[in-house]
Amino acid sequence: MKKQLLAALVLLLAATPRAEAQVVRVRIAPPARRVEVRAVAPSPRHVWVPGYWQWGGDRHVWVAGRYDLPPASGQVWVEERWVNEGGQYVFYPGHWGHHGAVVVQPAPAPVYVPPPRVVVQPAPPPVVVRPAPVVVVQPPPPVIYERGHGHGWKHGHGWKHGPGHGHGPDHFR
Repeated sequence: MKKQLLAALVLLLAATPRAEAQVVRVRIAPPARRVEVRAVAPSPRHVWVPGYWQWGGDRHVWVAGRYDLPPASGQVWVEERWVNEGGQYVFYPGHWGHHGAVVVQPAPAPVYVPPPRVVVQPAPPPVVVRPAPVVVVQPPPPVIYERGHGHGWKHGHGWKHGPGHGHGPDHFR
């Protein structure tokens, strides 16, 4: 009797029309999945449900991932997906399924890579370029040729400086 009651209940549930999710079709492809950082699961029974892009009426909107409890033992999360069908992107929502369901494995947990270190060094001092000094080249002063100390030459005549020496031809000694 219990088996018959259980079978009737199963048939009743199978025959009950389910509310189908509204099919979303858009011409704009969803962006690439975001990399999410997972916190530690609240319990060993919790399952990570990854984030996804949802259509928000005029653009794609990111829905963050979360931990969730399966509604029944043995159920697994079947991820949502966007499928290109004839130039339109059709959204198939995620849901809980049985072990025999097609399961899209979630991406492995992301690895944190610290940003590169940037070392800022002071700029080198500015290079001051000074123009080369202007060098004026002048001819050398005239050379006065002397014969010995105090001797010179004037108008073709020799002369000697000093007391008693004149400048005329008769005074050259």
